[in-house]
Amino acid sequence: MSDQELSYREVTGRDVAALLNPRPVVLITTGGTFAPDIAPVAWVTPLSHEPSLVGVALRPVSANYKSLSVSGEFVLNVVGPQFADAIDICGAQHGHGRQKLEQSGIELDPGEAVNAPHVRGAISWLECMVEDLLEVGGDHSLIVAQVVAAHTTCPVDEKGRVISPDTLLCLQHGAYGTLDAEGCHH
Repeated sequence: MSDQELSYREVTGRDVAALLNPRPVVLITTGGTFAPDIAPVAWVTPLSHEPSLVGVALRPVSANYKSLSVSGEFVLNVVGPQFADAIDICGAQHGHGRQKLEQSGIELDPGEAVNAPHVRGAISWLECMVEDLLEVGGDHSLIVAQVVAAHTTCPVDEKGRVISPDTLLCLQHGAYGTLDAEGCHH
């Protein structure tokens, strides 16, 4: 089929991000000198293997952004489908984490390499130290962080590669799913 046979339309805002779906949705937890806080994040990506660097986009007006910019640390929690309802609750609440944590039923455990907590029952968690905060000129800022410790329950394949089972994916704003062995959403 040629481009002339296709019908293209212009998209903006959230629809631009939706063109890059599905992508993992994780729970970011912060703490340090602030009370523990939590928020869902679907804009997260690896940036480097050595050293292990990740990029996370957050709104600079969010409580989590303020906490990690002061403390310099946070945890990325990779979760499965059992956290979908909790992610909706945490995403709908603004402000500080105590309310979100109570309403979502999420429990936290202390971090090991950082002062930010991790989510009990997460598939994996990555403890991160902020390397750089970049204002990119939009409604989100980019946090570049080094992963100083990572823990997982994931098995490995015959080549020693991590197999990530049932990682929760953002299919569309507010809609989540996973991929099965054949790569199908459900």
